[in-house]
Amino acid sequence: MERVELAVTHLCSWYPSRVDEQNGNFIQRHVEAIAAHIPCTVIYAVSDPSITEIGLSENHQENLLEIIAYFPKQSGPWKRYRAHRAASEAAVARALQLRPYIADARVSLLHMHVAHPVGLYARELSKRWGQALIMTEHSTVLLPSRKSDMAWWRQRLFSYVGRDLHHVCPVSKDLGDAIRRLGIAAPQTVIPNVVDTSIFLVKEERSDGIFRWIHVSTLADDHKNVSGILRAFARSVRHDARQSLTLIGNAHQTQHRMTCSDLGLSSEQVRILTEQPIEQVAQEMRRHDAFILFSNYENLPCVISEAHCCGLPVIATDVGGVKEMIDKHNGLVITAQDEQELVDTMADLRTRSWDAATIRDRAVQRYSYDAVASQYLDIYRQSIR
Repeated sequence: MERVELAVTHLCSWYPSRVDEQNGNFIQRHVEAIAAHIPCTVIYAVSDPSITEIGLSENHQENLLEIIAYFPKQSGPWKRYRAHRAASEAAVARALQLRPYIADARVSLLHMHVAHPVGLYARELSKRWGQALIMTEHSTVLLPSRKSDMAWWRQRLFSYVGRDLHHVCPVSKDLGDAIRRLGIAAPQTVIPNVVDTSIFLVKEERSDGIFRWIHVSTLADDHKNVSGILRAFARSVRHDARQSLTLIGNAHQTQHRMTCSDLGLSSEQVRILTEQPIEQVAQEMRRHDAFILFSNYENLPCVISEAHCCGLPVIATDVGGVKEMIDKHNGLVITAQDEQELVDTMADLRTRSWDAATIRDRAVQRYSYDAVASQYLDIYRQSIR
């Protein structure tokens, strides 16, 4: 058996796969940061409507082993649970063939990323192997502002799984407080999402006199309120036409182009791009001067930390953990849905002097791969039984 001093099995509720290449990409980046230091094994089960039986996909790169189990689509919660568990078991069985040490509680532990739907299986495996179970949580559905969106059975499931957690790592203090309100008493350490600081670099200097705003998201109005950004931008350019706005997202482009037309905004004033590879997103951020996030709810948005790593100041709404990311040195926080405040703050931000290098340096200290990994490694070493 290969000898290791410390290893982690990551049980994921969200993770990029052939079904959805973007789902849980921030979890993948967490794992990649940790795998730069110790062996990491990823187990992820996901429904694939195109198949009729469980199939496994493997990706092995140095310390990182990813095993994704695809299972046929099921109707009804009980059938979905059974299919998800069976697929997870198949992935774990394969992982044990490749890395038997993952079941050894002397050197290995379990790290669950998002409690639903993998939580019950993670708890079961923790009992079976006698290993500590760590949880990182990202889900905004746990926040008080979205309490009505969380089914009663999911609240009970979360509380049940949470009984035996050794440590909880919410990505924001705001989310951590919400988890405590659900009765989870395990020790907490807030560990933010990670940024690839090798591609999110300081913005390019320009002298054309145009102030360039950028927004990156799903572009879904119920969540990101992109229409509110467009209305505020239209009012802002009436006072100062030397501005442009870029929207990047994976859907809703037609809707927002129609809104631009209704507001009299030209394609030169507002660029709307489809979903881009992360490297292209980083390039686009470097070509802009500031980032806007006008969300109705959030947790700890990766786009804010990415913008900060590019040295961009950020305007964002006071929802979720946003105010934990922004201070007087790197941006301005406003009230959700207040379009006049957004217009006024856009004008305010343009008059201020921002130090891009300082914004980036502070962000790197908090969000870089090494910064995030070191926090997890400390918790892992304390948790080995």
